[in-house]
Amino acid sequence: MFTTFVGCQPIFRSDLVVYAFELLFRKGGANEASFDDGDHATAAVIMNVFTDIGLENIVGDCPAFINVTRNFILDGHALTLPRDRVVLEVLEDIQPDAEILDGLRALSSRGYRIALDDFVYSPHMEPLIEIADIVKVELPAIDDKDLPRHVELLRRNNVQLLAEKIETHEEFEFCRELGFDYFQGYFLSKPRMVSGKSIPTNTITAVQLIGELSDPDVDFEDVVKTMGADPSLCYKLLKFINSAAGGQTKPVESLSAAVTQLGLRRLQTFTIFTLFATGTDARPIQLIVTALTRGRMCQLLAIAQGSS
Repeated sequence: MFTTFVGCQPIFRSDLVVYAFELLFRKGGANEASFDDGDHATAAVIMNVFTDIGLENIVGDCPAFINVTRNFILDGHALTLPRDRVVLEVLEDIQPDAEILDGLRALSSRGYRIALDDFVYSPHMEPLIEIADIVKVELPAIDDKDLPRHVELLRRNNVQLLAEKIETHEEFEFCRELGFDYFQGYFLSKPRMVSGKSIPTNTITAVQLIGELSDPDVDFEDVVKTMGADPSLCYKLLKFINSAAGGQTKPVESLSAAVTQLGLRRLQTFTIFTLFATGTDARPIQLIVTALTRGRMCQLLAIAQGSS
């Protein structure tokens, strides 16, 4: 058993009542965001929150802001999250190309709320603003004299504005006078660390399961059998399906029922996320899926070649 961590920073309304919490990647007990792979960080946050700590133990009834990467949006991984409990925070390095815009529109149409992180207005970002529900304006990146115009441009869209990285009382008051809806930063509250306990997952079993789920002709019983070989995977799946992410009205107690309720596509995402959260030397999510898909293709080609 090992300890998992999540950073949690409150987001306030103008009356200083907590509106939501942003959930942040933390590793090894250090209260700082240090990572090389955004996919890995997002996956670890999700699994740590929903299987080890419990969303309600961190945010209560408030929404949870979770950073999402380009792969996370395009590969459908966001669908593992409960749309009524999370806000999907689009990272600042994601550009508004056609694929991203289509992916975000699809998520928005399903009821997911979209926030734009570390945002600095630029005309080419207008398509993203049109989809977003919340824009997080990065104060250190904008001169005070330019901020009112910045707010004016953003207010032309039907979005709520969040002033982030507020460091002083003067900044808070200035942003409140400009009509920002929400506020976040060290002046108001630094992130706090929340920890939980996790059981290591058998890497070989998890990779085998991902391979089976990458097969379009996957057999349901084989999936249940493979997952049943690792008690940690079974435990985590039952925790996940019975958490806020599962959206169940009554407890799911059997492995077969959990696999059925989650669905094979979401189960693949869950298993990949479990690998990351276990602390294994994981590679980006898409590389794992691509490698396994190619392996299956080679297997099928070999079978076909042998039969010809």
